Formats: sequence, C-alpha cells, structure tokens
Amino acid sequence: MTQPTLVNPFALDGQWYKAALHAHSTTSDGRLSPVELAAWYRARGYHVLAVTDHRRVTDVCSLSTDDLLVLPGVEWHGGHLKDETYYHILLVDIQEVREWPTGTAMQTAVQLARATGALVFAAHPYWSGQTSTQLAAADGMVGLEVYNDVAQVRKGLGVSSVHWDELLARGRLCYGLAVDDIHDPNIEGDGGWTWIKAEALTRPAIRQALEQGAFYASSGPIIHDISVQDGTVEVRCSPVVSIGFMATAFHGKAIQATPGETIQEAHYALKGNEGYLRVECTDAAGRRAWSNPLIWDF
Repeated sequence: MTQPTLVNPFALDGQWYKAALHAHSTTSDGRLSPVELAAWYRARGYHVLAVTDHRRVTDVCSLSTDDLLVLPGVEWHGGHLKDETYYHILLVDIQEVREWPTGTAMQTAVQLARATGALVFAAHPYWSGQTSTQLAAADGMVGLEVYNDVAQVRKGLGVSSVHWDELLARGRLCYGLAVDDIHDPNIEGDGGWTWIKAEALTRPAIRQALEQGAFYASSGPIIHDISVQDGTVEVRCSPVVSIGFMATAFHGKAIQATPGETIQEAHYALKGNEGYLRVECTDAAGRRAWSNPLIWDF
C-alpha cells in the first residue's frame, strides 16, 4: 500500500482561518437569506463560509469580502432508510448540480460530485444511520463530519468519531470536519467549526488546505500546537479535562486531569503499533477538538 503524505497543519506556514462549511439559507430550508447568513458568520469572527443548501447551488458570487470568503456548496441526499442505503453528503466548492435521481447510490453521487470539482464529505453519518462499512464502500470522499451541531442539539447524534476511527482502522485515510449545519440560528449555530491553516484567504489556498487535511475540528477547545518529534507527540491546548491520543483499537492513551482541575498539555511516546494516531481534546463542558491523523502506518 502506498503511504500517503500526512500534513501537520501546526508545522505549516500560514494563518488559521475559522470556517463554517455546512450552512443553509432560505434558498432551501434555512431561516436566513444568503446575505444574512454571511453577515451572521462574519459578525462571529468566521473567515470562511460554505453555503450548502439542499440539492441546489446558491449564488454566492457577491457575498465574499476582504475578511470572509464565501464558497458555493450543496448538501445532497439519497437512498432509503428501509434498506440502509440512506446517506447525506456535503459538497464544498461546487459549481453546478444536475438533478440527480433521488435513488442515486452514494458511490455514484460521490463520483458525480467529484466530476464537478467538489470536495466531498460524508454529512452527519451517525444522524443519517450510516455505518462505517457503508462509508468505506464510497471511494473519493475527503472525509466526514466528525461533529455536526444541529444533529447534536436536536437529536444528540452529532458526534461521529466512532465512524471515523473505524474507517481509519481499516486503513482508510480521511479527515474530520466540525460543522454547524445551521438552519435556525435561534436553535443551533456557532457550535461546530473547522480551523484551516492556509497561506491566504483565497479559494485556491483554502481548497488546497482542505484537500491536504491542513485543519482541525472543534466544538469548543483550541489546539495551540501539536508536534511530532523524536518519536513523541506533544500537544498544547486550551484548558481541558482530557487529551486523548486515539489509535487503532486499544492502542493509544488518554491523559486525564485531576478531578476539578484542567490540563493544557500532554505527550505520548509512539510505540510503533498505533496504525494511525489522532488527537482529541475534551473540556469540562464535554466540548471537543479533533486533529486529523498525524501518524499513518498501514
């Protein structure tokens, strides 16, 4: 198997840009117009927004400003719950969507989306009732939503880290996003975001960073730095109660704070049997931050 080239965004030059990559406007079933949606995220310090209405590309050409890059996107769904073929996929940086049949299989939809140039992610797989086996059968996806705020707020099904770990343990390299999937800002929003490390706030630079996995996901904690040097992974972050070094099966380790206290750093000595390793930080409120895989040995 060809070893992929992993990117550690904390070791790259560039700036961190806060991104909302799954958001709905009044073009489909959101409460805010595209203009209002862009203003809502700009006011909250976001630098990148993807407007991803259902089954259609919303015109975002006039929405970008010097401090907010707005990308076109789509949320597409198909299949049937009764035969376990149901899916949602998130298409970021897409130009057009032809009206694919409702029954279009997930693999076919991913191929059609990639043909338009879109970056494809599995949307809220836990909420959609998908399994890692279904996801593994769909080639061509960049990754999945490890956290979806609307799924968590409305159903408690927003965290798909088990799906992610099962895919990684199969040797399927993929990256994890945290998103809002905002529909109604009075209910959800600003609860999941992705920090992208890029050379500039431009469409090519942001797209390249997403393709390479030069980002991390969060619903709260901030990861200040992760380094991999001399066989040791070191993490520095905002105050949390746990820093997990997540690896295949029972490999890896979790560093826990003393009850009532917090920690802001931890290290892990690599054993050589991890398969993959990613970092997960959890704060006292249960909010998390997820790095992409930093180690890959399959």
